[in-house]
Amino acid sequence: MRKGNDWLKFLSKHKGEGLSLEELSSKYQREKKQRNTNCNEDEQKKFSKSDLKEYEEVKTWLRTVSKTTKGNYLSALKKFCNWCDKDPHQLIIERDKEKNIDDPNKRNRTKNLILDFRKHLEDEGYAPSSINTMDGAIRGFYSSVLGREGMINVGNYEHRDVTLKKDLVPTLEELRKMLDVSDISTKFDIIFLAQTGMRPEDALNLKVGDIQRELDLNRSPLAIRFLPKKDRNKGIGERITFLGADGVKILKQYLEWRKNKGEEVTSDSPLFIGRIGQYDGKKVGSLSKQKLNDRIKQAAKKAGIENGDNGKYGHVRTYCLRKFFMTQLTNHGMEDRIVDFLMCHKVSPVDLSYWQRRVDQLREEYRKREKFLNPISGAPSKPSADEIEELVENKLTEFIHSEEFKEACLEILREVPYLNSNDSYKSIIVKSEEKIIKLSNKGYDCQPLENGKWLMRKEINEGSL
Repeated sequence: MRKGNDWLKFLSKHKGEGLSLEELSSKYQREKKQRNTNCNEDEQKKFSKSDLKEYEEVKTWLRTVSKTTKGNYLSALKKFCNWCDKDPHQLIIERDKEKNIDDPNKRNRTKNLILDFRKHLEDEGYAPSSINTMDGAIRGFYSSVLGREGMINVGNYEHRDVTLKKDLVPTLEELRKMLDVSDISTKFDIIFLAQTGMRPEDALNLKVGDIQRELDLNRSPLAIRFLPKKDRNKGIGERITFLGADGVKILKQYLEWRKNKGEEVTSDSPLFIGRIGQYDGKKVGSLSKQKLNDRIKQAAKKAGIENGDNGKYGHVRTYCLRKFFMTQLTNHGMEDRIVDFLMCHKVSPVDLSYWQRRVDQLREEYRKREKFLNPISGAPSKPSADEIEELVENKLTEFIHSEEFKEACLEILREVPYLNSNDSYKSIIVKSEEKIIKLSNKGYDCQPLENGKWLMRKEINEGSL
């Protein structure tokens, strides 16, 4: 169809030149050949990722970018350089020169270039989230090399939150259906993300050793301490989340399944693994983020929750399970500040310091809503005997130091008659019967205490003092 349109356009352009059909055909072929030659020359001028990596400016930039995003960021820079026909060095030099230009309009060349690139990507049909990622990568390139002076004040891409594919947050029943159609490895992936609310990248970084102690202590909900990727190098410290009773049960089955496959599971073994076949004696590889997402999507399709890429109501991906966690806890009364702490959202320094040291209190807050996260049992975990003893002791300690307890003690003391009297007394605490009898003979009253002790009291006249 494209070829026919080109030929018709060519005939229309040259119809007044008096050429025969054979001559027109020959001329069309020559021009077509020339166009192809020009295209090939243009392709040769295009930058590849390998080319970009050779520039010092790009090397500096990539030192500030995480491993997982390097590929995407390089693709964005490659697209930008090929679109504007400038290499990374030219881009940085031009931006650096702008600060010395007196004319404000001419200082906006790079800014306009960024805005035009956004428009180009929109015209090309890229999803808003992809445009936002590429836009952020390019602006980050300038600021990483030139510092604050290289920052481009254009604001974030305004349509970044618009989604072409709608997320479907599963219900508790839909989550159970996904588990029912999955193998043990995928089943663990689903329940872990749904009950912990962790970002996929943080979950995939966990080792078996990160959960082993809580597992050995038979704790449920099982506490998971970890350092989120986004919080590193910020002095924020670790966060805590929990795995519910259904998740702990599946975790035990999952680890047993791995051992039965021949794998030697150690504390350094990745918690999430990529392979599901018979163990071949080689080092076990961690599960990739893409593979994890594929497993979740496939489970949703098998369960009949979504059909096709977008589904009837939306599509299910790994982050939908994180949204499930937040929705269930928020809808069933957990404070937003606690939910934010569990999900690694930004919290105040006071809240951060407070909750990092109160794992048992957090565990109880989680347990109260746990049945809304347990798709199989639909019930909360039962605390162990040790946990019950510890909880009772903590509650008693808390009560003893409370104002309520102090007021109750004062009220009792007010009701003791001799304490409200102005009389003076001499008091002795004794244990032996001999002393009790001896003091009683001297006019002392006796009052039983704990552990076989007796309080001996005698009123003293002011004149005898």
